[in-house]
Amino acid sequence: MATADPTGRDQRALQSLRQVELLTGACLTCGNDATVLRDGDETLAAALGAIAGAQRFVALSAHVFWGDIAADVARALAGRARSGLRCFVLLDGLQTIKTDRGLLELMRCAGATVVRARLPWRHPLHLNRRLHRNVIVVDGDLAIIGGVGIADDWRAGRRVRPFRDRDLEIRGPVVADVLGSFAEEWLEATGELPAALGLADGGERSVAGSGVPMLAVRSRAGTGTSPLERALWSLLESARSRIDLSTAYLVPPRTIRVALAGAARRGVRVRLVASGRHTNRSTSGARPMVSTQSSSRPASSSTNTGPRCFTPSASSSTGSSPASARRTSIIGRSGSTTSSSFWPPTVAWHTG
Repeated sequence: MATADPTGRDQRALQSLRQVELLTGACLTCGNDATVLRDGDETLAAALGAIAGAQRFVALSAHVFWGDIAADVARALAGRARSGLRCFVLLDGLQTIKTDRGLLELMRCAGATVVRARLPWRHPLHLNRRLHRNVIVVDGDLAIIGGVGIADDWRAGRRVRPFRDRDLEIRGPVVADVLGSFAEEWLEATGELPAALGLADGGERSVAGSGVPMLAVRSRAGTGTSPLERALWSLLESARSRIDLSTAYLVPPRTIRVALAGAARRGVRVRLVASGRHTNRSTSGARPMVSTQSSSRPASSSTNTGPRCFTPSASSSTGSSPASARRTSIIGRSGSTTSSSFWPPTVAWHTG
């Protein structure tokens, strides 16, 4: 785990995060710990373990919920709810149309509160305004966020090319902000906030001390730049040597395109990892921002001075989940879980 150093590079990282704080309204916290969960198998195993170890409550928000892993999660939540644990499950109303209704009833009958948000027949003019926050918060002490959905699409061996994502398992003061993002969605969907979530006991927001500095940046669809766009722009502008960014759909807004190109022009090494030919859907109308090249045959740095875009093969370990209209992101410098060559501070996308 990295310790914030008041001098040198760590000080510049903290200044960068404070700029994001001012641009987005997010609250910078220290004393956090983060573990990277690689792809669906690690994330879903961690989620089941967190549910099994919960003492007070489990708050789960998911964009998709189907397949054998959804059945495993539903049974785990139902079992904990029968033992008296408070369980809150929030699912996207459109993407869970094909969810097995028996799983929802299993959880409800056991005592869990299950809500489907933004039902398409209630909001026919806003079908693209989906719930994309994949969040699990346990007891207000631990959170798992990222792009992995509760579906077999992310499990190795269940499909030829499983979806690839990085998630974060985090502990510390920033968990309260992630819980706040769940509560925001729950309030919109139900009109109430359960006292069991303990939002009044959110913990301290000190910017001093050891641990990984982090912010939870919430973002939603709307006109103008989003908080997440402003956060990413700020980090790209602060980069001094290297930028490494992965995304499934490389369709950045103009501000991000300009920031990436500007970073490359001032000598920053910019590497982008995007989906190859095979994705779960096409990016309609999208034009390539840069020419792409296979990750197995990267171009020589001496012949490429602009952003380099790699398209990973099926065996590649780098990937990310589709971009969405509403997101929460954890941003922080986590030296214990990311390569020390990453600069500016790591951006871990939460597509929700």
